[in-house]
Amino acid sequence: AGHDEHPDIHMPDPSYFPAVAAVGMAIMGWSLFASGAALIVTLAIGAFITFGALFAWAFEPSAEEAH
Repeated sequence: AGHDEHPDIHMPDPSYFPAVAAVGMAIMGWSLFASGAALIVTLAIGAFITFGALFAWAFEPSAEEAH
């Protein structure tokens, strides 16, 4: 009983922002191999990319139709 209540599985829309955020995190991780000003610059660039992508992903419009 009740097996056919939701025949379709809801999946989120495809997005490239998770991949962009992962690139930013990789840059932040790579900054650990630097020292001095290079560490600060690469860490800042990675953080900017990561948080920018997460922000954009969070506010990405949904393509789902209104009910």
